[in-house]
Amino acid sequence: MSLPEATTAWGSGSFRGHGRELLFGRMYEDWRVEQAAFAPASRVFCIASAGCTAMRLAAARHRVTAVDINPLQIEYVRRRLAGGGVIAGRADRLLAGGRALLARLGWRVGDRLAFLRQHDPSVQLRWWRGRIGAGVFRAAVGLALHPIALRGAYASSFVRALPADFSARILARLERGIASHANADNALAWSLLLGRQAPWHDEPRPAPIDLRPGDAVEALTASPPGSFDGFALSNILDGANASYRARLAEAVRRAAAPGARVVLRTFAEPRERAHAVVAATDRAWLWGGIEVADAGSFH
Repeated sequence: MSLPEATTAWGSGSFRGHGRELLFGRMYEDWRVEQAAFAPASRVFCIASAGCTAMRLAAARHRVTAVDINPLQIEYVRRRLAGGGVIAGRADRLLAGGRALLARLGWRVGDRLAFLRQHDPSVQLRWWRGRIGAGVFRAAVGLALHPIALRGAYASSFVRALPADFSARILARLERGIASHANADNALAWSLLLGRQAPWHDEPRPAPIDLRPGDAVEALTASPPGSFDGFALSNILDGANASYRARLAEAVRRAAAPGARVVLRTFAEPRERAHAVVAATDRAWLWGGIEVADAGSFH
């Protein structure tokens, strides 16, 4: 009996499989999660995406190899390393549409700025619940994140990986983050709600990154055993089938040095409660689970 083909939602380089395009101009990942998981000066295998996590880790003196199945993302990160600015990808344009909806619902830029300047999470939470997190706003989020709407933009395998009540889960994650992290110094919150960097945001200093186009499993399989001390895998397994996950886990274990650590994110619900606990520390607010595991036992 033949094994099922190992597939991933990111293989086509587009959300709907209609040719390659730049998907991500920014990443909503709190790189501090990876920084806390990895030993200093680690050799890190990283999913490139928009380059934000890879660039931060490289600036923190990790030796980073960044791989992406979409060569346009690799070229984009290369331009950013050479001093190029942020360019909106497909995901960024979808988020911009969501922010335009917020404005039409009455949550205008000035109101969002006032919210983002708050220093007290308890005040933020009251603001959210009283002015934003109820009524028509919740209904609009429910429509925007309904599976039927999501299928119009994303690969069906990715949508199937999400919980049926994804809009309610996202609202709960937003509330969790708002209650946990002060907005005033949360650059990820500013980017999410405004579509631009906070005025005090600083770009990481340029540092060398080994950029490689290609599939992560193939890149890891081609690496000598023991090549990496850390694996920053973003949400590579959202929308992947069981065969791809098994191949990735085997490739990680093979390429891992003793004591290596893995960080894996998901927009779906966490496999274990501990993954939700870690996700709550991420200041991007959005993740359902973040798995931090020993690479030798990753499965």
